[in-house]
Amino acid sequence: MDLHPYYPLLARTPLLRGMRPDELDTLLDCFAPRVRRYARDEILLLAGYETREVGILLEGSITAVKSTPDGASVAITHMRPGGLFGDVLSGSSQKSPVTVMATTSCLALYLPYQKIIRPCAKLHSAHLQLMQNLVLTISDKYFALDRRVELLICKSLRA
Repeated sequence: MDLHPYYPLLARTPLLRGMRPDELDTLLDCFAPRVRRYARDEILLLAGYETREVGILLEGSITAVKSTPDGASVAITHMRPGGLFGDVLSGSSQKSPVTVMATTSCLALYLPYQKIIRPCAKLHSAHLQLMQNLVLTISDKYFALDRRVELLICKSLRA
């Protein structure tokens, strides 16, 4: 699939932020990414399973939901084009705590995590930037989660 029409979107994602088209060409040639189209309500990632890919939403929208002990589902996050998912999970030995579902027809690009953290022999400068962006993205998600925890432990609404 020709991904060139998506380059402006990819260059705005946290993982590929600021990359030029020639750098994206280099990375995508190295990674040989998988692209998949999903219908509405189709599952992109099922809770309880592992993933070794980082997903970037190219079209449509998705929602990550978590099941509660009583069987209800709680929406954790909603993503539109440019959304990044599996970035934290793919580097872990843990299984996914959330199910990611398509809320509309969507198109997702998957980058193999092992190719992200193990650069090819050419060691492209774009690849080094990609690894820095991955660390920054994971750090940002950690601090966003920390902020949520702070809000949850407040004793009152005023606090």
